[in-house]
Amino acid sequence: MDSIISKILEIDARACEIVREAEERKLDIAGIIEDEKEAFHASEIEQAEKKLEAERVKIISAADKEAKEHIARSEEKIALMEKYRGEHFDTWVEELYGRIVK
Repeated sequence: MDSIISKILEIDARACEIVREAEERKLDIAGIIEDEKEAFHASEIEQAEKKLEAERVKIISAADKEAKEHIARSEEKIALMEKYRGEHFDTWVEELYGRIVK
């Protein structure tokens, strides 16, 4: 009878040890899962930041191109206006002088 009780106590002790080990593994697995979640989250944030940076560069590039086109058109208009002024300046001065003198 003592040997049966002893055996039951051994089995119970072993069962408690197995439960304790299972609980420890459960905690380890929970920690691993949490670490994986954090790594995944960080990776997602990094990818989103890269996409945002690429989009920002694209938008700035497009805006820069558009600004350069506007500047080029403005410079062309200024050159045309200066040419027109150069071609008509003497005529305008004579006409104004004539109107003032009359």
